[in-house]
Amino acid sequence: MSKTKQFGFILGLIILALASRVLNAYVPFLGNFAPVTAIALFGAVTFEKRWMSLVLPISLMFISDVIIAQINGLSVIHHYTAFVYGAFMLVNVFGIFAKKNFGTAKMFGMSLAASVVFFLVSNFGVWFDVQSGYARSFQGLIDCYVMGLPFFQWTILGDLLFTTVLFGAYNVFTRTLMQAEKQ
Repeated sequence: MSKTKQFGFILGLIILALASRVLNAYVPFLGNFAPVTAIALFGAVTFEKRWMSLVLPISLMFISDVIIAQINGLSVIHHYTAFVYGAFMLVNVFGIFAKKNFGTAKMFGMSLAASVVFFLVSNFGVWFDVQSGYARSFQGLIDCYVMGLPFFQWTILGDLLFTTVLFGAYNVFTRTLMQAEKQ
């Protein structure tokens, strides 16, 4: 299979997934129903070059953050941005290590693990932000996690859906292309 075709298809899937994230900015009740952790995992597994598996999804995520910030009249950078991006980088690193023998069961397991990592790290960042209003105590951290639970369901659903779509489409593409090249 041509590396150019493979790269183009992977890039196209990532761009489409991020476009859905931008569209999600217009549907505020679906908070955290987004493709970003799926993209971090997908990039880690499908890109051959480790640096590209991290840089490309994070760069595209930043671009979508800029667009979403413009749509909603918000700032692109907030007090816990480093935690959000750090969570996605962590998911990417997990994906790199899980790359070997990556199958359907591992994909679903990694998707769920990615949801949990994002939830724990990003909500810790919110609690860590002195402007968040949460007490600087263990109870304040627990309160922050409890307040994040309504968003967590959407995180899990979004991660599972987008992970399935990204890996499923890529699998169909590679099999179809390989069959076409054999003929």
